[in-house]
Amino acid sequence: MVTAPSPRTVTVADITSDTEAYESTLVRIENASLSGNSTFSGSITVDDGTGSIEMFTRNDASFANDALPSAPVTMTAVVSEFNAVQVFIRNASDIN
Repeated sequence: MVTAPSPRTVTVADITSDTEAYESTLVRIENASLSGNSTFSGSITVDDGTGSIEMFTRNDASFANDALPSAPVTMTAVVSEFNAVQVFIRNASDIN
Protein backbone atom coordinates (compact mmCIF):
# COMPACT_ATOMS: atom_id res chain seq x y z
CA MET A 1 0.00 0.00 0.00
CA VAL A 2 1.32 3.44 -0.95
CA THR A 3 0.92 6.27 1.53
CA ALA A 4 0.32 9.70 0.05
CA PRO A 5 2.73 12.41 1.20
CA SER A 6 1.59 14.84 3.85
CA PRO A 7 1.74 18.51 2.90
CA ARG A 8 4.33 20.75 4.56
CA THR A 9 2.71 23.77 6.23
CA VAL A 10 4.47 26.87 4.88
CA THR A 11 3.92 30.53 4.17
CA VAL A 12 4.11 32.20 0.79
CA ALA A 13 7.26 33.96 2.05
CA ASP A 14 8.83 30.54 2.76
CA ILE A 15 8.14 29.42 -0.81
CA THR A 16 9.35 32.58 -2.51
CA SER A 17 12.50 32.88 -0.39
CA ASP A 18 13.70 29.34 -1.19
CA THR A 19 11.93 28.18 -4.32
CA GLU A 20 14.40 25.37 -5.03
CA ALA A 21 13.67 23.74 -1.67
CA TYR A 22 9.91 23.68 -2.32
CA GLU A 23 9.66 22.97 -6.05
CA SER A 24 7.46 19.87 -6.66
CA THR A 25 6.53 19.80 -2.97
CA LEU A 26 3.01 19.39 -1.63
CA VAL A 27 2.41 22.36 0.67
CA ARG A 28 -0.33 23.70 2.91
CA ILE A 29 -0.90 27.46 3.02
CA GLU A 30 -3.20 28.71 5.78
CA ASN A 31 -5.34 31.86 5.98
CA ALA A 32 -4.90 32.70 2.29
CA SER A 33 -7.08 35.00 0.24
CA LEU A 34 -7.67 34.30 -3.46
CA SER A 35 -8.20 37.14 -5.93
CA GLY A 36 -7.82 38.21 -9.53
CA ASN A 37 -10.72 36.32 -11.05
CA SER A 38 -14.20 35.14 -10.11
CA THR A 39 -13.40 31.47 -10.90
CA PHE A 40 -10.36 29.21 -10.55
CA SER A 41 -9.60 29.30 -14.29
CA GLY A 42 -6.32 30.93 -15.27
CA SER A 43 -4.09 32.99 -12.97
CA ILE A 44 -5.20 33.72 -9.41
CA THR A 45 -3.29 35.62 -6.74
CA VAL A 46 -2.80 33.81 -3.43
CA ASP A 47 -1.95 36.12 -0.51
CA ASP A 48 -1.42 34.87 3.04
CA GLY A 49 -0.21 38.12 4.57
CA THR A 50 3.46 37.16 4.20
CA GLY A 51 3.47 37.64 0.44
CA SER A 52 1.67 36.71 -2.73
CA ILE A 53 2.15 34.00 -5.33
CA GLU A 54 0.37 33.02 -8.53
CA MET A 55 -1.87 29.97 -8.62
CA PHE A 56 -2.60 28.67 -12.10
CA THR A 57 -5.50 26.43 -13.11
CA ARG A 58 -5.92 25.15 -16.65
CA ASN A 59 -9.18 26.12 -18.35
CA ASP A 60 -10.04 22.46 -18.91
CA ALA A 61 -9.73 21.46 -15.22
CA SER A 62 -12.99 19.98 -13.92
CA PHE A 63 -13.22 22.78 -11.30
CA ALA A 64 -11.96 25.67 -13.48
CA ASN A 65 -15.37 27.34 -13.62
CA ASP A 66 -16.11 26.96 -9.89
CA ALA A 67 -16.44 30.26 -8.03
CA LEU A 68 -13.50 31.41 -5.91
CA PRO A 69 -14.29 31.43 -2.19
CA SER A 70 -14.51 34.93 -0.73
CA ALA A 71 -13.29 34.04 2.77
CA PRO A 72 -9.69 33.19 3.68
CA VAL A 73 -8.92 29.55 2.94
CA THR A 74 -6.50 26.82 3.82
CA MET A 75 -5.17 25.30 0.64
CA THR A 76 -3.09 22.30 -0.30
CA ALA A 77 -1.05 22.90 -3.44
CA VAL A 78 2.01 21.81 -5.37
CA VAL A 79 4.83 24.31 -5.88
CA SER A 80 6.07 24.61 -9.46
CA GLU A 81 7.90 27.03 -11.68
CA PHE A 82 6.77 28.35 -15.07
CA ASN A 83 8.45 31.65 -15.88
CA ALA A 84 8.19 32.33 -12.12
CA VAL A 85 7.35 30.36 -9.00
CA GLN A 86 3.68 29.39 -8.76
CA VAL A 87 1.39 26.87 -7.11
CA PHE A 88 -1.39 24.68 -8.45
CA ILE A 89 -4.13 22.68 -6.80
CA ARG A 90 -4.97 19.12 -7.80
CA ASN A 91 -8.75 19.41 -7.43
CA ALA A 92 -11.38 21.59 -5.76
CA SER A 93 -11.13 19.72 -2.47
CA ASP A 94 -7.61 21.14 -2.04
CA ILE A 95 -9.33 24.39 -0.95
CA ASN A 96 -10.98 24.39 2.50
